[in-house]
Amino acid sequence: MYFFLITIVFQAILLADILPALIIKVTAPLFMHKISYNIRFALIVIFAVSALVIVGLSKVVAFSLFGIACASISSGFGEITMLQLTSFYPKHTVSAWPSGTGAAALLGALSFAALTAPLKVNPRTAILILIFISVLQVFG
Repeated sequence: MYFFLITIVFQAILLADILPALIIKVTAPLFMHKISYNIRFALIVIFAVSALVIVGLSKVVAFSLFGIACASISSGFGEITMLQLTSFYPKHTVSAWPSGTGAAALLGALSFAALTAPLKVNPRTAILILIFISVLQVFG
């Protein structure tokens, strides 16, 4: 019974993480050209910060799943927007983009691990501390 419940939670997390970004990537060609880059970046940051706040403060699984979905929306919009912007720059920027996203994923995981393991920060507090990274996107 316990294993069954854990499996359902993992499936729900994966669904909340993958489905919103997939829907955005499939439907984006229909509407993305109507949204300015300034509004796109504002939405990306709003959804990223919302995701961290919701997951960091939530004590209910459903709210945590909603926070994960917000992160997925931010990721989907961000990926499409950044890839579109590479058309304005030299060709080597396309090859630098996956390196940057890979490094960002690694640094995000390492910073969370550094806060929670050696520094003994509560995981909820660590997530809330890392909100400043999303806010830095506004200035990037």
